[in-house]
Amino acid sequence: MKVLYILMSLVWLVEGRGGQQSQKHGYPRTACPPSEDDPQPQQRIDTSDVLARFRMEMTKTTSRAEKFDAYLVPGSDAHQSSILAERDKRIQYISGFTGNKAMVILTQDKAAIWVDPYDAEQANEEVSCDWAIYTNSKSDVSIPLWIQMNLRARSRIGVDTSLISQSQWEILSKRVTLVPVRNNLVDLIWANRPQYENYRATALSPPFSGKPWMSKIASVREVLRNESCDMLLVTALDEISWVLNLRGKETEYLPVIRAYLVITDKVIYLYTNVSKIDDKATAVLKAESCYSATCVRIIPYENVWGDLKTMSSQIWKKVWFPGDAPFIPGGSRAIYDVIQSDKITKVSPIALLKAMKSEDERMGMSNAHVRDAAAFCDFMAYLENQMKTGEEWDEHKAAMNLDDFRRQQEQSEGISFKTVVAFGAHSAQPLFQTNNITSLKINSSSILLIDSGGQYKDGTTDLTRTFHLGKPTDEQINAYTRVLMGLVDLASAVFPDSFTLQEADVLARGPLWEDGMDYGHPTGHGVGCYLSVEEGPLMISQDDHPKHKFKEGYFVTDGPGYYEEDQYGIRLENVLEVVPYPKNITGHKLLNFRSATLVPFEPKLIDRKLLSPKQIAWLNAYNTRIREEIGAELKKQMRMKGFYWMMEKAQVIPDSRCSATNLYCSYLSCLVTSITVLVMICR
Repeated sequence: MKVLYILMSLVWLVEGRGGQQSQKHGYPRTACPPSEDDPQPQQRIDTSDVLARFRMEMTKTTSRAEKFDAYLVPGSDAHQSSILAERDKRIQYISGFTGNKAMVILTQDKAAIWVDPYDAEQANEEVSCDWAIYTNSKSDVSIPLWIQMNLRARSRIGVDTSLISQSQWEILSKRVTLVPVRNNLVDLIWANRPQYENYRATALSPPFSGKPWMSKIASVREVLRNESCDMLLVTALDEISWVLNLRGKETEYLPVIRAYLVITDKVIYLYTNVSKIDDKATAVLKAESCYSATCVRIIPYENVWGDLKTMSSQIWKKVWFPGDAPFIPGGSRAIYDVIQSDKITKVSPIALLKAMKSEDERMGMSNAHVRDAAAFCDFMAYLENQMKTGEEWDEHKAAMNLDDFRRQQEQSEGISFKTVVAFGAHSAQPLFQTNNITSLKINSSSILLIDSGGQYKDGTTDLTRTFHLGKPTDEQINAYTRVLMGLVDLASAVFPDSFTLQEADVLARGPLWEDGMDYGHPTGHGVGCYLSVEEGPLMISQDDHPKHKFKEGYFVTDGPGYYEEDQYGIRLENVLEVVPYPKNITGHKLLNFRSATLVPFEPKLIDRKLLSPKQIAWLNAYNTRIREEIGAELKKQMRMKGFYWMMEKAQVIPDSRCSATNLYCSYLSCLVTSITVLVMICR
């Protein structure tokens, strides 16, 4: 899930389509003020001193230069990234909120924060009573409506234009008056602000790189010529890292470098911290004495502003400016204003080139998922065995241990996002973030949901599984089975190459709809290769967005869910590779999916009577792959506890036509499973 739901709702947030029925007072605050009966949450941060210093700085700024009545703080960095470096977590500093994408508005006497509906309770627990909390839902107050309700007519809203995308600026400026503010007010008061990570970016070599960087640049230049553009500006960090085959450590989970990239038919300029590019990468990019079209000139990061202004006014007539799409916010308003020449604003061509994985990348993704599955199976065996001995486990301890199991794998580069281990009521929060303050004890009384992923030099993984360590209720079994049916229906689909991601969403929801159930988040998203775990512009969702068609080489997630408020939640998520369908009688190209994720589901939560013969056949074929591919990997790594755990979960599912009283079917299923285990052990 990560940040996909938030990115969708931010569009509504700035458009401001809130109606008269909006919750004008925002999300109900608890422990405001705290009392004996309603004590303050442990993780709540007192930001009154920070707010006081901010308002003093706001008074100074408005008296010296720009005049504005309120200040907008977007939840992004200068590259519109969703995963932020510690230095760029301005909203966390000013408010105490540690969740994903948010927006803040501050005045001399008011403080308001907008978060995802699923993050509202987390915000309530973390931010002090000085703050009003609003959500990005259509029933709540949007930013323009809040401004209308709380400020006088024609009020001016200050903002650091390097932190707001051009698309957000255009939408919001239709409803309110935005004023560029040169110096970021949060930065001015932030004492002991963290520095960016000190690392040396490395060149990704074959086969991990997929294709040579010069080949990727040639593909980009071909698109530029077709669009009659003189220059492409690249601001997204994952696009820069992919096209130049560079990997860094700018953030904890995303292996990118902080940079801007300029590509023309004759030159390539990389604006970054020169000291962070190691000697090998410099040599691979041919950066020394760079005077040709097939070398990269490395220029100090801060020079981009002056160079863009000069060259766009004197050399380039038409510039391709990065537009927005799912998971791709586009370029900032600040950099848009610097470019003097004509601009076309479209999603960068690198985005779709990156989404279509090469043969080497596909092989790497497959290999990474095999090792990742081995780590996960071994961890689950360890967790269950430890709990059987009476050892106490909580969510945070489980998350830290799972991360360690992943880091033990070959080619491991850490995790792809913060691991979520959610037990009981916490699993009912789709955007729950595991922490060491509210960490619940794990036991056999309720649902355990684990959403996690790894970064490997050959691929990126994203996996969600739901378990029950005791005896689940009939309601939980029904919900789990229907979520599983939705995952299987999408994963087993065969479709023409004209089929869109938006059309695919209904396949995952159908079994839930049949029982009056649904989930409020998109079904899936693209996945990068040793890059972003949520890769644009691909998103499987009902919402309006560019209708991208499935193409061979895409990797997308299949992640339906169901959430019973304050009780439990169920989500299952696999990464799927789009591959050609072998049968083709009509001559029209057909596609289907191959599951990259190979981790078994929880048998005790499956009601096989609900499954169709086709769904059972898919699950049995899936479990066969798990037993063979993951079984071989676990034995190779001598992780036999993980092997036995996997074999127990990846059982043969009897045909639904076998009734509970049909002993022949039951004995046959047990016999097949037993023989399979013996064969696997003896190999």
